[in-house]
Amino acid sequence: MERDMKPTSPFWIYKLPISAFLSISHRITGFFVFLTTLLISISYTLSFMMYGYNAYVKGFFLIGGIFGKIWLFLWFVSVTYHAVNGIRHFVWDMHVCFSKKMICISNFFVILVTVLIVSLVMFLYYRV
Repeated sequence: MERDMKPTSPFWIYKLPISAFLSISHRITGFFVFLTTLLISISYTLSFMMYGYNAYVKGFFLIGGIFGKIWLFLWFVSVTYHAVNGIRHFVWDMHVCFSKKMICISNFFVILVTVLIVSLVMFLYYRV
């Protein structure tokens, strides 16, 4: 008996529109920003309160390393994207720019504005 080789996931069948992908990534970045902010703030506060200034300085040097810089960069990209896409959702809640054409245009602008803000801040911070 031969078995049908049908895909088990709809992601193989359907191609997600960019607005669906941006909506899913908005939720993921919100969760990432929450967890990162919570973990860093709690770990710094507790380490400083429990172990004193030396533990705080060690944690600061950990974030100053390559892993910490990559993590903070991803956090900043997530915060920026989440904020820009959140503004778009506020506009949608007012039932403005809710046509199919305007949604496609706003998809492009969300990505463009996120890249521009992150690039500008990185340029000003690192003086590349």
